[in-house]
Amino acid sequence: MKQCLVIQHLFFLCFCDCASSQYGIRCKLPTIPHGIINDAKEEYKENEQLKYSCEKKYRPRHGTPMCLRVGWSITPECEEINCLLGPLTPGTSTSPQGKNVFRAGESVEITCSERRCLYGTREIKRNIICKESGEWEYSPVCEEITCDIPYDQHVDYVHYYFSRDRRLGVEKTYQCESGYHAGARTATCTENGLQNHCVLQKYFNVTNPH
Repeated sequence: MKQCLVIQHLFFLCFCDCASSQYGIRCKLPTIPHGIINDAKEEYKENEQLKYSCEKKYRPRHGTPMCLRVGWSITPECEEINCLLGPLTPGTSTSPQGKNVFRAGESVEITCSERRCLYGTREIKRNIICKESGEWEYSPVCEEITCDIPYDQHVDYVHYYFSRDRRLGVEKTYQCESGYHAGARTATCTENGLQNHCVLQKYFNVTNPH
């Protein structure tokens, strides 16, 4: 009797395996809001990947969905593209105030406090647009205004004079290269950059009139 039960059990397992092998694993075509499925079909076999794209201002979820025994490995979906404002530097104000998440195409006005300017620019106030890549047109960060080292202004020993403190309002004494003279005794860092620099020394040949 026990031998018959064992034979029946083995037959049942063999039948199940054969059925699984015959029909295989199938995943149904998903519905993806704002999604565009490439080469769509009603069913996908085991280990097949679902390739899709998204409408403008949306992007696919990270990863590629694959048909597994439990269904799709990840839920195929299109996420709305957003830019996050994040923590603001001290003294920075925004308009609209208090909004931190912006959709692609939306903008925020950044205003920097005194002695600060928008990162990568010399502007105190600017509208910044959230791009379709999910990145800001400009970094929405205010930084302290500093002046660049005047490499192109014919200053002699330029690193010696200008490599240290270059904050707004700082004055520097300096010396010009041969053939140039200083416009003033000191150069001052202003919102428009360094003022007073080296200018070409003009020489005149004086001859006696005939």
